Amino acid sequence: MKDGQRSENLEALTFPDESFDLIIPQDVFEHVLRPAKAFAEIARTLKPGGAHVYTVPYYRGKKTVARAVSNGNEGITHLMKPDYHVNPIDTAGSLVVTEWGDELCDFVFRFSRMTTAIYNFYHPRLGLKGEFLDVLISRKASVADFVAESGRHRVGAEIS
Repeated sequence: MKDGQRSENLEALTFPDESFDLIIPQDVFEHVLRPAKAFAEIARTLKPGGAHVYTVPYYRGKKTVARAVSNGNEGITHLMKPDYHVNPIDTAGSLVVTEWGDELCDFVFRFSRMTTAIYNFYHPRLGLKGEFLDVLISRKASVADFVAESGRHRVGAEIS
């Protein structure tokens, strides 16, 4: 708890397995020191068929850049000049650890087995213009997904 608000560590969530249908963190994954653990934890706490809907600065057309890494002793090794974003619950701000690029969807799948779609909402006529208008949706597969997929490619069926 911080100032009466629950605050969870995405790398070690305290919720039981398959607790949620939907998880919505906004603009935090650039600050997570161990994002592989965080995506795995989100997948663990989602129910089958559940979704992780989130925003993160996404640098389309660029490679992901690690700006800092854990040094294994609960400390941080800076690989670049530190950059901090405003944080409403910490006046020191939040360190930018990762600038996510085109590998983001593959990274999420590798550590969580969730598939991810990226939706961009750039629409100048509606006043939506600028950087980082992406919403990402990672989905945990359900048994129904596997049944539907297996029905498309039956064993012994000829695929043309």
